[in-house]
Amino acid sequence: MGGTAWKAAVMRDGRALAFDSMPNRSRVEDLEELSTLFDRLLQDAGSSLQSCAGLGISLAEIVDSDAKACPSPCYKHPYFEGHEVEPILRQFIDLPVQIDNDSRASILGEEAYGVLSNLGSGAENVVMVTLGTGIGVAARVNGTLLRGARHTGGLLSGHITVDMNGPRCICGNIGCPEALASGYALANYAPGRPWFAESSLAGEAGPTFRMLTDAVRQGDKHAKTGLDEMCDAWTALLVSLVHAFGPAHLALSGGFMRSADVFLDGIEQAVRQRLWDPNLMPEIHVAEEPELSGVRGCEVLVRRAIN
Repeated sequence: MGGTAWKAAVMRDGRALAFDSMPNRSRVEDLEELSTLFDRLLQDAGSSLQSCAGLGISLAEIVDSDAKACPSPCYKHPYFEGHEVEPILRQFIDLPVQIDNDSRASILGEEAYGVLSNLGSGAENVVMVTLGTGIGVAARVNGTLLRGARHTGGLLSGHITVDMNGPRCICGNIGCPEALASGYALANYAPGRPWFAESSLAGEAGPTFRMLTDAVRQGDKHAKTGLDEMCDAWTALLVSLVHAFGPAHLALSGGFMRSADVFLDGIEQAVRQRLWDPNLMPEIHVAEEPELSGVRGCEVLVRRAIN
């Protein structure tokens, strides 16, 4: 469950037997629509509810995975705030529920079935960054997936300050990467930036990253300025993450990575130049199927529970 859409799949061994998505409207009625979508996916996969081992859920929220609860404010799924998630979900989909944050699910999914699956001992120190509607982070340090005393370990790194003069984020902080270089930021703040009025996106009420990168590919120099501003925020974030967690590998996923060819090389070069020591530069891995990172992680959660 991301900020913009719910991604749903019937999974087996890292493969999506059926996959689809639906808008996240941040209302409890979404769960009933999700149940209907899940019924259709089971039919498309030639499967049934009885043949499923469980329901894995990843949320773009602070998650206590042991209690299967959301103890902190839930901006994208407010009906889960302060509640155990399993009893709510089982009213709509009657399966045992496993739950975690979406970034942590993404790192689990890529480790088990994706770009991190062949790292061996190198997988002990990995940072996952998801770029999309929001910016999510998860970190594995010396083999341990960080969680912290309040379930926030690593997760809120998309809300560290990278611009002291930047806009106030919905989290309350100022100049967060998510307030500067996310899908949310692009739709809400980009129209007020100087480059926007001169770009081919002028007049768009809710510009998307796909619109921005398409404009850049078409040679729009003003759109390129907007993309460069986002890349500056991502660079500052990645440098801070490398300094903080010391990863050997950096995995990138999320919807924005479908356009990685437009921006990734420049970011990699900029990060290397700004590190304390260029030798600290981790190997960068881009999810080959970013839409599946989280649902693969959900499969991992269910498999661990039944094993």
